[in-house]
Amino acid sequence: MQRFLANAPRIEIAGCAVSGAEALVSMAQCAPDLVILDLVMPGVNGLEVTRRIKAMRDAPRVLILTPDEHFLYHVAARRAGADGFLTKSKIGEQILPLIYRLFARDSPPG
Repeated sequence: MQRFLANAPRIEIAGCAVSGAEALVSMAQCAPDLVILDLVMPGVNGLEVTRRIKAMRDAPRVLILTPDEHFLYHVAARRAGADGFLTKSKIGEQILPLIYRLFARDSPPG
């Protein structure tokens, strides 16, 4: 994931975690604008992490990576409060456009 984002304009990687619990701790320390989560993580899964993040005051946007295109993954991600989701096989071609779309409403016009 980091290789797709490391040199992207307007993106700074604030932290990285390998489990759901670690993601929650890292998120609290870094206060990011966006959290990218894998649906399947050790311990607390991406859906539960998303629910916990979205219950916080001033929660960041959350993007969930799903293992495949199955619509139930996308439904579950939306129900958990995710702002977007992306199939892992499409990370290289779609992650940057999706991130920029998630923040487009924050950009000044013109």
